Formats: sequence, structure tokens, C-alpha cells
Amino acid sequence: MALKDGQKGGKCMDQVKKTILICSGAGDDKRAQINRELMEKNAGALVDAVAEAGKAADERYIYIPKAYENAVNAIRPLALEKGIFVVTGDDSPVCRDKTALISVFNGKIIRPYVEEDQETFKGYENVAKIIVSAEDVLRNAQGTTDQKLLYVSGAVQAPGFIQVPYGTSLARILEMAGGVKEGSAVKAVLVGGELGRFISPNDLETTIMEKDSDIFTGGVEVMDQTYCGADFTKTILDSARNDSCGKCPLCREGTYQFYTIFNEITNGKGKITDVALMKDMADTIGWGAFCQFGQHMVNIVK
Repeated sequence: MALKDGQKGGKCMDQVKKTILICSGAGDDKRAQINRELMEKNAGALVDAVAEAGKAADERYIYIPKAYENAVNAIRPLALEKGIFVVTGDDSPVCRDKTALISVFNGKIIRPYVEEDQETFKGYENVAKIIVSAEDVLRNAQGTTDQKLLYVSGAVQAPGFIQVPYGTSLARILEMAGGVKEGSAVKAVLVGGELGRFISPNDLETTIMEKDSDIFTGGVEVMDQTYCGADFTKTILDSARNDSCGKCPLCREGTYQFYTIFNEITNGKGKITDVALMKDMADTIGWGAFCQFGQHMVNIVK
């Protein structure tokens, strides 16, 4: 359950209509954890940025996944000095959906729902909400809205966090991480973790990191000849089936079926019909899933 500092239980908000600002550190690409890195390294700057961004709001909050203990410990005392409440709770990529974030913010399970008001997003208790990510708040405050923080890993010379200007090609991003390891050849690059896509070596130059990209969310993982594509995908799907909130059958059952099929393939029990079946499932789930998690989860299978 997510609880506001100083609150012993019950609801986070009363019945009075008001406007609140929520700075969210949830919804990270788990293989990159961009928000965690930014919150741990920029605690003071983040609190100042939230105070400025929410100066017209009735209340201001920073939501931090409880697993990010260093970020919580660094931010909480600074936030309280400025009248900003720190809320901690569970995390999942599903929290990228703002209604799912509100669910867990209010101490409920992570699950998206239908927005009641598209303009002010009132949701529960008729409270208008402004929801911003930790990265966006910092970028706006620092004047670096033309850049994105990425975590490059896998078969590169210098894995780690890098600042990348929008408009940069994936090929250039790999160069910024020191280039591909000596003796390695790129088999594919996973961009965006379990909600991302595999990019082939032929498309590295033409894949550009645009602002608000649905795949350049944090992680860039370079696969070389030492990676088994089926085993690697199975690992990603195992994470996806655990992260699915279970609200809609398409995502709940689809993630399980995808994992099961890849598990059989990697254990020598694959069938020639598996490819067509997974393509059909991916199209159906991508079209009919309730939220972006289910809609985007299918891309690595495709």
C-alpha cells in the first residue's frame, strides 16, 4: 500500500475538490532504471523543480517506488522542508499509464481504468491531477529538454548512462558507448526493454531517437553472437508476464502464452506453427489490450 508521509492509513486525499501535482518516478524500463538514477543523483534539484512546477497546485507529491531506498532517503527530508509529500509504493511499467499510477498512489493494486475527464483527469474523488515524470521535471528545470538519458548495455565497450540529444541515430548512440566490443558483431539491439523493440543491424543508421518515442524510454541493449535470441526473448517475456496487471484477458493470457511457447522452443519442443500463431496473437493483443503495456508488450515478439 502507498502511504503519504505522516499518514497512518486510509485515503491519501479528502473529498475537497482541488488540483494536485504528482511527480512520478514509477514506470521505469527495469533494465535501465532511468528515474532511479536521476532521483538518486539529483535529489535536491528534483525537489526544487517539483516546488516550481507545482507552485499553482493545492498539493504537490513525489511518487517513488519503495524499492528505490536511496532515492527515498535522499528526497524525503528535502521534500518535507518545502511542503511536498513523498508517497512510496509498488512499481511496474504499467504505471506509465497515469490511471494505473493513481491506483497505486491511492493504495490500490496497479491497474489502469477509464479516465473520467480527459481534460483535467479527475479520476478518484473528483481531484484534478497534473502528472509529470521525474525526468521531464528535471529536464524542464535544467533547460535540457532536447536531451534524453539512456542506459546502454550488452556488447559495447563502455556500458553505462549517457546523455543523448534528440535526433541522434541508434548507430551514433552505440558509438557514444564506445562502439561494439572488439570481436563482436551486432545481432540485434533491444531498445526500450520489455515494452520496446528489436532493431536489426541494417536499421541502426535509420532508427532515430525522436522526442516522445515509444521505444527510447531508457534501455539500449546490444546483442552480439553470444546471445541466443530465443533465450533472451524468453527472459523478457518472463518479466512481462509478471508485470501484467491482469485486468484484461488479452494481456494476462497473452504474456503467459508467449512465454510458454518460447519456453518450449528453447527446450527443443517448438512447432513449425508457432511463428504464425504468435504473429496472430501479437496482432490481436496489440489491437485489443486495455492499456499501453499490453499494446506495446507484443512488439518484441513481432
